[in-house]
Amino acid sequence: MQCTAVTLSMAGVFLISYEDFLQTRTNIRMLGDFLAVISAMVYALYAVLLKVRLSDREDDEVPMAKLSGAIGTVVLVTAWPLGLFLDLISFEQIQNPSNSVAAFITLNASFSMAAQYLWSYAVLYTTPTLAAVGMSLSIPMAQLSDKLLKDTSFQYPYAVGAMLVVSAFLILSLEKKLEGMVRRAFEPTRER
Repeated sequence: MQCTAVTLSMAGVFLISYEDFLQTRTNIRMLGDFLAVISAMVYALYAVLLKVRLSDREDDEVPMAKLSGAIGTVVLVTAWPLGLFLDLISFEQIQNPSNSVAAFITLNASFSMAAQYLWSYAVLYTTPTLAAVGMSLSIPMAQLSDKLLKDTSFQYPYAVGAMLVVSAFLILSLEKKLEGMVRRAFEPTRER
C-alpha cells in the first residue's frame, strides 16, 4: 500500500511540475531540479533518522526544541558561509530588505518554524512516509489558493496531479483500515 501511495504522489507531483518544466527548459532550471532532488533525499534521511532515534522515547522525553535549535544552528553555520561565497562570486547578491519584505520574511520564518516543529511530531506519531506525503499536500493547496485568490486557470495535468497527491495521502492515512477491509473481503468464511 505504501509503495502504491508513494508512486501516486510522485506521479501527481510530476504531472504538476511537467508543464513548468516544458516552459522553462534552461540549465539553471535543471540545476534547481537536481538540487531539489538532493534536498528531498536528505530530508527523507532526516525523517527516517528522526523516527528511528526518537520513536522509543516517551512524549515528555523527546527534546524537540533542542533538536530544532541544533538543526537551526547547523543550517546557520553552513548556509551563511555559502551565501557569502555566492555574494563574493556575484552569483547571488545579499541586500538589506525593505521593512515590508523583512516583515514577510519574519512571518514566513515563524510559520516555517512552527510547521517544522509540528512535522517532527507527525513523524514520531505516524510514519516518515505519511509525514512526507502530507507535506506534498502543500502543492494542491497552493493551487487551490491561486485559483481562489488570483483566479488562475490550470491545465488538465495540474488537476489530475493534485487529485493523485490527495489520494496518495488518503491511502496512507487510511492504510490500516483499508488493509483490514481487503483482508476481510478475501478471507474465507468460517463455518462453525
